[in-house]
Amino acid sequence: MEDLKEIMLKKTDLIFEETLRELKDYTQWLTSLNTYFYWSDFLGKKFSSNEVINLINEATFDLVSSLFTSFTGFYRQGMIALRSSLELTGLYVYYFDHLIEFKYFLKEGGYRGPLLSELINKGDFLVKKYCSLFINENKLKKELHTEVENTYKELSKYVHGRLGKMQTLIAFPVNYDKS
Repeated sequence: MEDLKEIMLKKTDLIFEETLRELKDYTQWLTSLNTYFYWSDFLGKKFSSNEVINLINEATFDLVSSLFTSFTGFYRQGMIALRSSLELTGLYVYYFDHLIEFKYFLKEGGYRGPLLSELINKGDFLVKKYCSLFINENKLKKELHTEVENTYKELSKYVHGRLGKMQTLIAFPVNYDKS
C-alpha cells in the first residue's frame, strides 16, 4: 500500500510542477480565487445567521478542489468540481433571495432544488433579476448570460461523461495535458 501511495504522490507532484512551469503566470487565477475567498468571507461575516452561507462555503471548497485536482493531472475531476462550484454559487444567489424555498430544499435533503440551467434559462433569472442590479447595459447582460450558460454547458459534458471529455477512455495515464 505504501508503494502505491508513493507512486501516486511522485506522479502528481511531477504534474503539479510541470503545470506551474507551463503556466508561468497564474496571477490572474490566484487573483480570481482570492476575490472569491474575499466575497465568501465577507458574505459569511455579514450574513452569518443565514444558513444559505453554507452553499457559498461549499462552492469555495469545490473551487479549491478544482484547481488542486487539475494541477495534479486529474482534469476531468477538476472540471466536475468547477461545475459544482458554479452550480452552488448560482444556488446561493437564488436561495439568498428565496429563504422559504431554501427551507424546503433543506427539508428535502437538497434533492428538489432548481438546477443552475433552470436559473439561467427560466426567465433569465440570473441576468434579469440580479445582473441588472449591477450592469445597466443590455449588451453586457446578454454577454454575461451567454458566458455563464456556455461555461455551464461545457462543464456539464465532464459531469455527464461525454466521450470526448473522458480522461480514461483509451488508457489510464495521469499525465500533464496543456489543454
